[in-house]
Amino acid sequence: MADKELVITVLSIDGGGIRGIIPAVILQSLETKLQIYHNNPNARIADYFDVIAGTSTGGLITAMLTVPDDLTNRRPKFTAEEIEEGLKQQQQELTISQTVTNVVIPSSDIKKLQPVIFSTNEARETPLKDAKIIDVCLSTSAAPTYFAPHSFTTIDNDEKHTFELIDGAVAANNPTLVAITHALSCKNIQQRVDPHYEEEKMRKPN
Repeated sequence: MADKELVITVLSIDGGGIRGIIPAVILQSLETKLQIYHNNPNARIADYFDVIAGTSTGGLITAMLTVPDDLTNRRPKFTAEEIEEGLKQQQQELTISQTVTNVVIPSSDIKKLQPVIFSTNEARETPLKDAKIIDVCLSTSAAPTYFAPHSFTTIDNDEKHTFELIDGAVAANNPTLVAITHALSCKNIQQRVDPHYEEEKMRKPN
C-alpha cells in the first residue's frame, strides 16, 4: 500500500441559477457511466467523493446527491409526484450530519455580513451547526432581490442559535477553496487509493 498513490476526492459545484441544470446533467451522466463501469446499479456519485461542496444551486444539487439511500431508491414503487412529496416530508427532519458523505455548503449571514459554512463534519461535532438539510438548501439559494433571507433556529439542549441567511454565492460562489480547506482539516477523512493508479501502472512498460 505504501507505493500506491493516496488521494482525497473533492467535488465542487458552483452556483448559477438555472444554469445549475448543466452540472446536474453532467453528474447524472457520470453516475450512469460509473454504474455501468463498476457493474453496480446502486452506485452513487456520493460513493466516489470524500467531500462534496456546493453553493446556491450547487448547494441544492449537493444536498440531493448526499441524502441517505432510503430517500433515493423509491423510483420503481412511486410516481414522480409521490417521490417529490416524500422527499419534502422526510427532508423536514433530515439534518446535515446525516449525509452519506462529507458535504460543505456555504451561505451568508445578512446581519454579520460574513460567510456561514455548513458541513457534515462540523455538524457532527457541534449540534448547533447541525441544521436541517431543507434549511441549509433554502439558505444557500436565497438569492438577494429574488428571495427573502431564510431564518431558522437550531437547538442543543437549552442552547439556541438563530440564523438569518442569504445565498452562499455572496460569500463563495465557487466553493472549491472552501471544500479543499475543509478536506485538509477534516480528521475523519481517510485517503483512498487513486482509482487511476492501477490502470496507469499497467500501461507503463516494465
